[in-house]
Amino acid sequence: MVLNCTRRAIFCLVEIISSKEKIYCTFVYACNKGKERVPLWNDLHLQKTVTNKMPWFIMGDFNITRYLNEHSAGCSILSEEMKEFNSCLNDIKIEDINISGFHFTWTKSLKNPRCGTLKKLDRIMINAEVMNAIPQAHCILLPYVISDHSPTILNIPNFIVSKPKSFRFMNYITEKEAFMHIVKEGWNRQYVGCAMYCLIMKLKGLKKDLRKLNWADGNTFNKVKILKMQLKDVQSKIVADPHNVTIRDLASKTLQEYEEAKHDEFLIQQQKTKVKWLGEGDKNTKYFHKNFLGKVDSVIPIEYMGNIFSVTLDSNEANAMVLEVSNSEIKDAIFDIDSEKAAGPDGYTSHFFKKS
Repeated sequence: MVLNCTRRAIFCLVEIISSKEKIYCTFVYACNKGKERVPLWNDLHLQKTVTNKMPWFIMGDFNITRYLNEHSAGCSILSEEMKEFNSCLNDIKIEDINISGFHFTWTKSLKNPRCGTLKKLDRIMINAEVMNAIPQAHCILLPYVISDHSPTILNIPNFIVSKPKSFRFMNYITEKEAFMHIVKEGWNRQYVGCAMYCLIMKLKGLKKDLRKLNWADGNTFNKVKILKMQLKDVQSKIVADPHNVTIRDLASKTLQEYEEAKHDEFLIQQQKTKVKWLGEGDKNTKYFHKNFLGKVDSVIPIEYMGNIFSVTLDSNEANAMVLEVSNSEIKDAIFDIDSEKAAGPDGYTSHFFKKS
């Protein structure tokens, strides 16, 4: 939330959604001339009264240094402008944050090899509340690359609590050797309470173990790419040295790992396709239910269709079509659907996805 905005600084209140923590931030772009920077020091004094002992970060380009060693050419005494800057910071009780990376943040000319003028004009500063609440906060100053200023990053480890990701069961892990052992071990855990409570706790307990099994080999898609490159490399070595048994053993092992990873990747893609079909296939869309089903069109009465229906059902077949569906028929139809297969355009399992 922007609390105040001037041509010199933007004063904001930032709320971390996950933890509901609130911090104040001031983003500064100071003027080049000393007299024009004086209103900025006044702004910071006013902002100090608003922060009310809450964490406060001040960051940006101040166009002035604080100390003698912040100029590559060096200087013997502090200028009046530097004294004004330090006096303001002392009044509002603000100090520099811990930094890593470049010491100087501004260079006069990157393209002129004879120009060695460097200064520390950009900085991130904090109040005592930040030091107490977030002691691990620090600043990273990156290389200039093509800019005359060093990119400045505020790093606050562990301050923003990441939202727990929803559990997604990946079907391919059921083919892993450790799967049944993990499930049996989780199912044998004992909990005190009613049967439903015990069931829920066992299922929750399995989430962590099954998530570890899913990521035991890292990202499956990246693993496939890496193993493919390794397989190409080792096969090229076989061509250069076809009688080397060690290389041939390595090629065989790499090929086996690659085929297993490709199989896992294929099963993951199958499951993703199935999920996508459930959301978009078989007219499960807003367009179909709102735009298509909501329309009314004129129809031709059946008696005027003439001889268009040359083949018709007899009475027994017609009556069989409207018989009440039994529970066993519903169960057979549902259990006949392969959970890993995606339906085709006709609503049935596509031949492309059927097992060979």
